[in-house]
Amino acid sequence: MLLNNIKKSNHLAIIGLAPRTMRLVPTDSNIDKWTMNRGVREVPQADVIFELHPFGELSEAHLISINEKNVPIFMHDKHPEVERSLRFPIEDIVKHFGPWFQSSISYLIAFAIMLRYKKLSLYGIDMESNHYYRNQKPNVMYFIGLATGAGMRVYIPEEAELMKPELYSYSLCEILKEASDAVAS
Repeated sequence: MLLNNIKKSNHLAIIGLAPRTMRLVPTDSNIDKWTMNRGVREVPQADVIFELHPFGELSEAHLISINEKNVPIFMHDKHPEVERSLRFPIEDIVKHFGPWFQSSISYLIAFAIMLRYKKLSLYGIDMESNHYYRNQKPNVMYFIGLATGAGMRVYIPEEAELMKPELYSYSLCEILKEASDAVAS
């Protein structure tokens, strides 16, 4: 895999389809932008696309949309029907993190950790409470924790439902003001 075609900066934005925050993505060209699945049609600024569902489950219309993009496309395997497809390094990911993946977003965060991004921003990834995301959200939060533990700065817009800033039993406003004052001086 040619990583020089994948990682072009130290800041990665992973862009999902939650309308509340997907439109907040900065236009900065110094930020790598990844999307997945249906994002191929909704996120035109994506530098890399991940379609990690089995090839046989993809509709003809979706394959046409994928083939219209001139960017690398990670899939289970390289497919002749998808000219720019690349095989997702699942063995490396599982060897490094174990078999703890419940969503495409978790795979993308793990891959970002392996590529040693310094900053990760998550847009359009709210994972609001419903049946579909109920099991996926804690898994994504787990990988956000791993990213933070790996030294990556993680940004989630305050409008997102994914995680809200909270310091149990402390006044968040006071702590943030003190931290801001310390940085300013």
